[in-house]
Amino acid sequence: LKKLKTPKIELENKELFLAIVKASFLNRRKTLINGLTMNTSFDKAVLLEVLEVCQIAPGIRGETLTGSDFGRIANELNKRVDVLVEPIV
Repeated sequence: LKKLKTPKIELENKELFLAIVKASFLNRRKTLINGLTMNTSFDKAVLLEVLEVCQIAPGIRGETLTGSDFGRIANELNKRVDVLVEPIV
């Protein structure tokens, strides 16, 4: 494996990115919006707004997203928070 000179996904907050990915897969057979709502402390209205800005349908499942999609969601959420929001486990 060769380390890339520049990452394929530009992240503003790596920890938030990882929390969003994890929250999307914590519950089986859940839509993206339900997984994020249930497993983070973000308000559902904020999550819906972010998904709309990212042009991602809230009714899809996490496994249909690419790493870049998760990166866009995390970067957009990062603009709306002052501190990292940990997933609810």
